[in-house]
Amino acid sequence: MYPSLADIPIPHGVPAKDATSPGYLTATDLARFHVHFCRKLLWLSNDKRRRAKNRKEFTEVSLWDQARFRKGTRWEDQLRVGLELLHGPPHIISAGELIGLITLDTRKHFYVVDVAFASPSFSRQFASKRSIRTVSFGTFKPDFLEIWKHTDEGNFTQIRWRVIDAKASRKVKISHQVQIGYYWLALNEIFQEWVAEHPNRDVQLIGDDTGVVWIPSTNSRHPTSGQFSVSLLRPLLEDFLFRDVPAILGRELKNVPWQYNSLCSGCEFMDRCRKEVVDEEKLSMIPQLSMKDHRFLLHVLGYMRNMNSGHCAIEPEIEELHRLLHPSKPNELAPIERLMESVPGTYGRVQRLLHLNLDAVKQRKIGSCEIEESPVLRSAIRHTVEILGKRCLVFPRREDVAVYLSVGIDPETDKLFGFSIRAVSQSPGTFEFNRQVVADAREPDITRMFVETLANVIRQLIAIKESKEDENLYVQFFVFDSNDQETITEFLVAQACESNADPESIRLCIGALLDHSSVLLTTVQPELLASALLFKPSKALRIAEVKKYLRVFGGPDVDLSGKKEVLYARLVECLSRTHSSFPHGSIGLQRMLPRLVSIHAAVTEMVAIPEPGFYGLDECVRWLVDGQSTSKENVHGDQWLVAIYKAWKAGDVQRTSLLLQSHGEMLHRVSRGLRDRIQDYCTRKETNMECILPNVARDFHVVYIDMCKDKHLRRLLFMAQYEMISTLKSHLLSRLHNTEPILLSYRSKQPDSSYEYIFNVHSGLAYLDTDPDWVAYKWILVREGSDADLMFDDLAYFDTNGERLWINGEERRDIAFANIMDVEVGEQGVQVRIKLRAAGCTLKGGTFRLKRRLVDFNTKKIVKTLIDIDQTAQTSTQRPLFLRMLDDVNIVGAERPSNAEDDLRAEARLQTFYREVYTLSGATEKPLLFMGSQNKAFKTILGRSITLVWGPPGHGKTHTLALAALRLIELSGRRSPGTPFRILMTSYTKAALANFTSKLQRLIDEVKSIPNMEHGDWRQQLNVGLCDDRMPSPATLPLHSIVAGTVWKLWKWMESNPTIGAAFDVLIIDEGSQMPVADAALAISVLCSGTSNVSKRVIIAGDHLQLAPVLKGTYPKETGPGDPQLYGSILECLMRGDDGEAVVLRGRRVSPDVFGPLTTMLRENFRMVKELCTFTNTIYRGGQFEPQRSSLVPARSLPHTLRGLFQSTNALLTVILRPRSHTPLDMLPFELHLQTEAKVVGWLVEALLENFEGRVFVITPHRAQRSAVNEVLRKRQVNGGDRIRVDTVERMQGDEAEIVIACYGFTTHFAQFESELDFVFHRNRLNVALSRARNMCILIASQAILHPPVSVLATHERCEAFAHVKTFVERSAVVQWGVDMVGDDHGAPLRDVTEELADRMENMGLG
Repeated sequence: MYPSLADIPIPHGVPAKDATSPGYLTATDLARFHVHFCRKLLWLSNDKRRRAKNRKEFTEVSLWDQARFRKGTRWEDQLRVGLELLHGPPHIISAGELIGLITLDTRKHFYVVDVAFASPSFSRQFASKRSIRTVSFGTFKPDFLEIWKHTDEGNFTQIRWRVIDAKASRKVKISHQVQIGYYWLALNEIFQEWVAEHPNRDVQLIGDDTGVVWIPSTNSRHPTSGQFSVSLLRPLLEDFLFRDVPAILGRELKNVPWQYNSLCSGCEFMDRCRKEVVDEEKLSMIPQLSMKDHRFLLHVLGYMRNMNSGHCAIEPEIEELHRLLHPSKPNELAPIERLMESVPGTYGRVQRLLHLNLDAVKQRKIGSCEIEESPVLRSAIRHTVEILGKRCLVFPRREDVAVYLSVGIDPETDKLFGFSIRAVSQSPGTFEFNRQVVADAREPDITRMFVETLANVIRQLIAIKESKEDENLYVQFFVFDSNDQETITEFLVAQACESNADPESIRLCIGALLDHSSVLLTTVQPELLASALLFKPSKALRIAEVKKYLRVFGGPDVDLSGKKEVLYARLVECLSRTHSSFPHGSIGLQRMLPRLVSIHAAVTEMVAIPEPGFYGLDECVRWLVDGQSTSKENVHGDQWLVAIYKAWKAGDVQRTSLLLQSHGEMLHRVSRGLRDRIQDYCTRKETNMECILPNVARDFHVVYIDMCKDKHLRRLLFMAQYEMISTLKSHLLSRLHNTEPILLSYRSKQPDSSYEYIFNVHSGLAYLDTDPDWVAYKWILVREGSDADLMFDDLAYFDTNGERLWINGEERRDIAFANIMDVEVGEQGVQVRIKLRAAGCTLKGGTFRLKRRLVDFNTKKIVKTLIDIDQTAQTSTQRPLFLRMLDDVNIVGAERPSNAEDDLRAEARLQTFYREVYTLSGATEKPLLFMGSQNKAFKTILGRSITLVWGPPGHGKTHTLALAALRLIELSGRRSPGTPFRILMTSYTKAALANFTSKLQRLIDEVKSIPNMEHGDWRQQLNVGLCDDRMPSPATLPLHSIVAGTVWKLWKWMESNPTIGAAFDVLIIDEGSQMPVADAALAISVLCSGTSNVSKRVIIAGDHLQLAPVLKGTYPKETGPGDPQLYGSILECLMRGDDGEAVVLRGRRVSPDVFGPLTTMLRENFRMVKELCTFTNTIYRGGQFEPQRSSLVPARSLPHTLRGLFQSTNALLTVILRPRSHTPLDMLPFELHLQTEAKVVGWLVEALLENFEGRVFVITPHRAQRSAVNEVLRKRQVNGGDRIRVDTVERMQGDEAEIVIACYGFTTHFAQFESELDFVFHRNRLNVALSRARNMCILIASQAILHPPVSVLATHERCEAFAHVKTFVERSAVVQWGVDMVGDDHGAPLRDVTEELADRMENMGLG
């Protein structure tokens, strides 16, 4: 066993950290900070060491932490086996001693272990950051130092070293990176100091740029190597270590920001902080308040304090928050009412967090009150349990049988050491079950026992259900919190993937308990939506199709005799008998009820408990069951699990079993107590309990997606259902919490229209999306004060737009389907034109709310298509093309089409012909010629049945597809005159379809303009068109036709013409990186319908580093060996290397050997000037892409004030906003930051439109930004027509403009920025935003986005996105733009700003 840090003696001469020390921090402290994000933890850790008399005072750790430490130690020991090791001495080692050991070793590559170092002083680094003080750091001991050594003939030795840490974790965390980063910085400093002291030594020390974390692999004994860039981490870590940490430690403790929350569980200072929260009445008196929400409320207090500058009294935070609800003088508005008028978005968030009762606020009581305005504040101040009065969809109102699950997981081994399963019936004698099992020496592994016990409970419930015949049996499974939900989910999924697990038992457990997307990792997919909902057979089905679906839904023994009408009726009956887990007549709200309910989540949603910071099971029992806090001990949070674990580690099996049994009993008591309190509340309010708890438990069935036998299709079916459920949940939560508060009042009827009306917009302009082209009625208009939106059954209307709306059997006149047609800003404010389907809905004089609803016309088409493919696979001798592509696309794609050799020779002749045509004409543009890599791509298309055309932004993918389509028809027309050759083209967006058809039409016009073309008769039989609802039979189309349409239009055409595929030879999919795999299945099915798929070609173009499909659900990235990537785009799914591995798993290195045999790369960039092209290439590692345009930016004659900005030779410009305000920026509401950015963008747009040719795009990540920019442009009367477009990133993909402004200036609000790092640093979104420009790209940024917190590097994708932003700024001209946030008018003269910019640019030498 190697020595621990505590065992290593401190030799003479090494500064020890003892009682006389000013304190110090360790690398572990730095890592802990990036787990808890608590500044106070750093301060107290340093202070404790300053006061400590000996090492033991600060080395004691909990039993739980000891177990985790042993887990890590065992993992490190396992890793050492088989490595070439160099062991260090048993004392703190110096740099010279280590270098001596390394140089004496004869090996060229090995690992140094068991070495500990004294930290350097870092005096240079602290001075460079101008820190107010220095900080001492303790000794440190990296797990592994990987060494590469090379000694040349002159005895000069080069040593390259890399830091590796072993972590027994499931994934690489930011805390791991921080710890390794500190080791790297300290070692680098130590080595540099040694080199400076020994300048004549023939040794060179090079720190490797890669930090490595070795974590256990899920499917191998070898570790998974998590790597990150040290150079990317270094500047952020140095800011934290040498600027932020000294600033924290230099403050008085009372001035150090902190929060008491659930992350504090297990912290050694937890009890101290909890007492301070209570004594000082801090905001943490409100339990379960996230760090983001805590910071938000503090900023609101600061903002309101600044608005009310006369109020200077210092009072507790919780009381100050309470004062916002009351005016200070009679006849005044309460501060919260002023907030509602000035910044409604901020008010809405406060309202949701405090559950404000606006009616009580408007009473404007002065002085003492009963705190009726907020049950949250009332609970915190009066120390009472308060019912919040909001609906809760995640907890049932009642059930017949409740099953409570308790599990104990050993943190040292991640194995199950004990469990309890307790079933309680509402009706005595229906079903009772109570069993606890604890692992011991006789039965160390109880995993199988848990699965079998749980499966037996499920079997007994199924038997009871079957004995009830047509009666319902409502069953609900409960755990305490989300951690238990995740533990059981991960446990069951892992067991399903184990070869020794009982398949039938695990299948029962997953089918009964899980509705999470992680089941896609298994072969068991439970049904989420009843078949009758998603499969509605048409009466136009042919008899063979009716029989096919009867076999699917009726089973192998179904009666297939009779006429079509009889068979159809039998099919409808089979579908109606398919089990649904929900009660008869259930509405969409009940789809929110999980199969495995978290009691803690339900308590948090419905009740305010006066427990500071956070609470666990004990607190729930004390407050909800016993009625008061009776505990004299500090048993808090998850201490129940710790107590159970302590008993088990002590070997007391009986006590462990009793504690597990008590845990299950307490779950039942809390569940019952919660319902009792809700019932009492409803009785006092004289309302029905359904108003709070609208859901009852599910009618017990265990149903699987078995309509498809193929495992890939089954997973796609589950994904389609999961997407629909996820979208529904998103809309329901938005309606419940009013997260998109759109408030309208009726104004008038639109003239000359029977269905359109004008409304005034009072709030929520940012959430209004116009969609006049596609009338889907994706909104509902609800009268203010009505609960119709909460009771509306989305699933009853998800694919229809009825004139009348029914809820619970009653026709409602306070709700209507709505479609937003237009938004206008005039002298009388903002108005919206809405098209309604509202029979009987009274509008005049009304105020209304606009809410999103579930609209889904396509999931049923996906379900039917997947079933059809599966049935074909079972009945046909040849596997369908779509499934063959999923199985092994490389084999399918390598099949050589007929006439490939002849076409390749003919294509060479055509290239020569068109080159001669353009040479004779002297044309500069040559659209009919394939240029460079385009020519190679087309040859690949000719030689394969499947081709993936890959290219970064601006590389002419759509042009290549259009020219390829035209050339394929020309080759066929020349080779076989009079023989039909037709092409289907599809894409995910209508914009991409329009782009393709317009490019193709220009090419057709070009080829038709060539006079006297030999063998050119094919041109007269050529047609291109869009697929619409009135498409003719394919056989009636011209011989050479190209039909473009969405997959839904093509599918609809196939439904009326089942053999449509016989008329087409090629399928082209553009923007394949945006098309989901299931959607592509429809298009491929259309191509293969009614004919053999042998000679078909499929061409897919896209870029997997641009935006992926828009999915509501979250899906596992892992797949089994050989399994395709089903949960992304069709391009990602089919891009596989020679070994079959998905390219998306190989990072972003760009080369043919990585991309595999089917992918052909486009290397010429036709969109961007050189600087933009070179920058964009940086995100594609290894890509050698060639710009085809010059760097000249066409501009008009510019006034002097603009030359510095817009005539810089750089096509990249970064505008860093520096807002000026008397109030700290984070205390200003987010809306003001958006408006400030929009003001700057408005000025820029006006200048660009006046002085440049071409189009200008403004790309906004947030819809609220889009709304703010449009409002500024309207107020400034900027009317650029088609030359200006303001939209979100998602809507801009595939389009381009001469100048693009990418708006990331909203990040001046640091708290908001820090809370959405995943959104801001989204690699693919940034790639799209910064690659739309042809001539110039302007990034509106902030200091925050350039210097984010270290946590930005927590994920690989965020690391790459941050690196992309850094590269942009490094290559761009940079302008610091000071702008007033407060009191600055949107109509500020342009010349003032442009003069400021010009001066700044000229001072930088760019004017």
